[in-house]
Amino acid sequence: RKAAEVAEVCAKVDGRVRVMPLVETIGAVDCLSEVVELPGVSEMYIGLNDLHLEMGLKFMFEPLADGLLDTMAVTIKRAGLPFGFGGIARVGEGSVPGELILAEHARLGSSSVILSRTFMRQLASEDEHAFMREVRKLRSAYAQSLRRNREQIDNDRAQLVERVKDLVDTKANETSV
Repeated sequence: RKAAEVAEVCAKVDGRVRVMPLVETIGAVDCLSEVVELPGVSEMYIGLNDLHLEMGLKFMFEPLADGLLDTMAVTIKRAGLPFGFGGIARVGEGSVPGELILAEHARLGSSSVILSRTFMRQLASEDEHAFMREVRKLRSAYAQSLRRNREQIDNDRAQLVERVKDLVDTKANETSV
């Protein structure tokens, strides 16, 4: 929640391990510009689930759709740090399809993601080949996202924003009934 806490961790580990702060609170968002400049911070990760809950939002991807991650990505990239955010479902699955989330990762310059519980569903009982097959699909979709032109990027962004808005509206209607 505070840059001083991250600075203390960085000082204690003294370069022996990589420090990758998890931004998942409003306080962490507020001090992001300080944290990314701390010596010892090697990468950033944005935890959308806890962040959206603390912000009082209805859906995990609202901070992505409303532009908050755009602002955070600029701050992190300006400091020269890699970053990621999560999580992601399988290609063609999830309340927001995995390929739309990957398109946002590509657009924002993200370099990592956590696989969601949705992604992992049923794979635990299957063999390693099934898991790797699904990971290859994600990598292929990501590679395709990197080859998009400006019009395709804007179209994918608009689809994501609309899908998130629809899901939020649906959740709002469910709670008001």
